[in-house]
Amino acid sequence: MMPTILILGAAQAIFLVILLLSKRRRHLPDYVLAVWLSLLAGHLFVYYVYAVTGLGQTWLLNLNSSFPFLQGPFLYFYVATLIDTKKRLRITFALHLIPFIAFNTCVFFLSCFSDSSFTHAAGVSNQHLFAVSSLFNWLLLLSVPIYAVWTWVLVSSYGQRTEEYLSDLEAIDLAWLRYLIGALGGVWLAVTIAFLLRDPEAMSSMRLFIFAPVTIFVYIVGYFGLKQSIIFSDYNIELNTGNRTGLKYSKSGLDEKAGKVMHADLIKLMDSNKPYLDSELTLPELAKKLGISPNYLSQILNDIGGESYYDFINAYRVREFQENLNRKEFQHYTLLAVAMQSGFASKPSFNRAVKKITGRTPSQFVSTSTD
Repeated sequence: MMPTILILGAAQAIFLVILLLSKRRRHLPDYVLAVWLSLLAGHLFVYYVYAVTGLGQTWLLNLNSSFPFLQGPFLYFYVATLIDTKKRLRITFALHLIPFIAFNTCVFFLSCFSDSSFTHAAGVSNQHLFAVSSLFNWLLLLSVPIYAVWTWVLVSSYGQRTEEYLSDLEAIDLAWLRYLIGALGGVWLAVTIAFLLRDPEAMSSMRLFIFAPVTIFVYIVGYFGLKQSIIFSDYNIELNTGNRTGLKYSKSGLDEKAGKVMHADLIKLMDSNKPYLDSELTLPELAKKLGISPNYLSQILNDIGGESYYDFINAYRVREFQENLNRKEFQHYTLLAVAMQSGFASKPSFNRAVKKITGRTPSQFVSTSTD
């Protein structure tokens, strides 16, 4: 059964790499994910050959056993480049590879000074990932949860920032990345259990338990990748967050008096032109219509209006929806049609906004709006 699991995981990973590299427009996160999946494919395929034939180059099997050290860094850098299009892989990335490089250096010297029997492929079991040094054991067992938490915080922080720039959070929904982090956590849990057994024979029988989660992880990447156009299409996140919002007037070039004038102009624009009816309206686009910088718009919304861009725009849409319900021309429209005429992009967008803005479910809100 294990060879089947290994080859299925390797084939799926290669299929996903082909999809990524066949995109018309590729970005840095595409290449990071492609390299990551390629390594996973190689990792599974090498063990597949070894499981089926019992043959393999010792150096390759030892190198392959060190791949778990790469999972945490690749998870972090994939997510980091995905949510920040200006991020580049700098020389500091090499620092994250130190445990991987150190492990292989240690194994190389051990193989050089061990007896000749180690040159046989089967001897790789004597230099298992957990048999080299307890230092590497703890580095591995700690690195994955540390990177997972680090990445989780990064995703959560980004989710908060999207409210400052987007009026439709469904447009960039990175919740699926939490499933990705959770899946890698499942692989780490399997490796941890194998380590705690510390019995070579038991660990050998645990290979299925270890590699099954790796294969599942690859399929999870594929499943959410095909559901999320951001991975396997030409769509790319473009959210130039710039400087952090909420800066006080004393720390910017905008004084309080000018800010209040801009805020009044903003309200006038919203009431007269109704730009919120554009379901894809972003903060930079609204700032352009107002003739001010995005940072100034974000600042006056936070400091004068006391709300995020998302709340500001969707409050107008909820109000428009409520008014449309009582208009004669919308009497034969479905609720979803009325919502989309009010600026909402989809039913999930409408549901989320109504719940957040009014504190009521859409059904509760509609029943009170039509009373």
